[in-house]
Amino acid sequence: MGGKLSLENALEAVAKGVTESLSIQTIAERVRPLLSGKVANLEARIVALLHTDSWGFVDFEKQVYVPRQRFFHHAHFRIQPTRDEIRQGILYPGHRLLPFCSRDLFPPDCHLCLADGTELGLKKSTVKLDDITIYHSLFGWERMVQYFVTDEPSNADKLLDRQDGSAEISLSVLDVAGVYQRHGFAVGDMFRVTVQDWARGRFTLEYCPASELDAEFPSCRRWCDLLESALEQTFDDLGVLTDVYEQLAHAFFYGDRFLVGFPGVPIAGFLAQSQEVELHPMGTNTIIWRQGEEPEEEDVSFQDYLPQGPMTGDTDSLDSILRDMGVALSEMEVRAYMLDELHSGRESLDNVLNRCLGGREVEFYDDEQEDEFYRLVEELWADVNERYNPFADGRKGECRGRLLEILESQLNWLRRLDARNLSPDMLPQKEMLALGQISATLTKLLETLDLPHDEPMEDIAGDEITETLERIASSSQALMDAVDRTLGG
Repeated sequence: MGGKLSLENALEAVAKGVTESLSIQTIAERVRPLLSGKVANLEARIVALLHTDSWGFVDFEKQVYVPRQRFFHHAHFRIQPTRDEIRQGILYPGHRLLPFCSRDLFPPDCHLCLADGTELGLKKSTVKLDDITIYHSLFGWERMVQYFVTDEPSNADKLLDRQDGSAEISLSVLDVAGVYQRHGFAVGDMFRVTVQDWARGRFTLEYCPASELDAEFPSCRRWCDLLESALEQTFDDLGVLTDVYEQLAHAFFYGDRFLVGFPGVPIAGFLAQSQEVELHPMGTNTIIWRQGEEPEEEDVSFQDYLPQGPMTGDTDSLDSILRDMGVALSEMEVRAYMLDELHSGRESLDNVLNRCLGGREVEFYDDEQEDEFYRLVEELWADVNERYNPFADGRKGECRGRLLEILESQLNWLRRLDARNLSPDMLPQKEMLALGQISATLTKLLETLDLPHDEPMEDIAGDEITETLERIASSSQALMDAVDRTLGG
């Protein structure tokens, strides 16, 4: 009996369970029974998908898949607390753990333990945006916003104005005052960190005095040279449509095993002293690139967020069909519309689809794609109905409904803009980037509101999110109006 999964979902299920390096042929043998139908050129498609998989690497020469859980096991790196952190007795997790744990993990949820097994605890700290950007800069602005909002949803409205570095937000920090005191921590001292479990985010920390780094200078120089060379390979292989996490992960894989066997220097310190590479902003994202050379930004534009290109007839998943149809929504967002329909006391799948598709006629590649689309939608609708708990969805449903209204307003405006066939250079970049930041914030909030339905939202949290959404709605409308005025629309 055949399986019921798309190639993407079947491959994800297999890849997450792999603990040893496996040939692509073996991966294909494990995937094939899980598929809902036949897939042409299976091994070639698996290689293409695994190359963008965040759970492993592909050795193209050997045609082998290497799980990151295995590759990074017992890898070593260093974290250097700043003067402010030592003074306050804290440590910001921030970007310091990438790429040494799964990107699915939220850094404050990782487990950092001392050599005796004691796990460092967390506490909340109110901080100014300007003061903590250095601990999160490798994420890029969009992911940084997502990080701050995930940590504390009420941070969202304080992050709408990127220039307002004086805004105060609440963040989770590690409480390490006792450790600093015990070792007489001084500026320049570090933690030597060992990866115990990449997938679960478990690490062991040891004190590393500044003198140790001085003594290892030749090895550190070699480490930096190797990392620069490995990053150069990622520039050719991954291009600019990537992020720092993937660039670093692949650089460690492409480079000499010495890169993960020796703790080297903190990534931020490496970038600060490198004469070959540096951080480059790419819209709301950030990548590492050759120093003094501008990445080819024509590959990343406003048009990337709009329907384009010929249809392929893809039926692998609801997400892939929506992309092929030119619908700028994901399965997560379709689910949110379904939840909103039930929260409103209606039970019309047709109404859900009308909202998702913007009330417009859609074209399918062929009958097979159309049949698969409706099968997947009906399957999702049945699942949402079965799991929905109206008693737990009170405040959460109210917030979700308002959030979807704001997203619909943005999406309808974007469609009208697309219909004008404007070239990207005609659009005011500052306003468009700000709208992108708002969209990223809203999407992250929507994910939070799509958590298990038996978890009711507390009134205080609901009030904070409602207030935040109204500020976002006002800012979003003001930005869209500003773009319209600039374009004479």
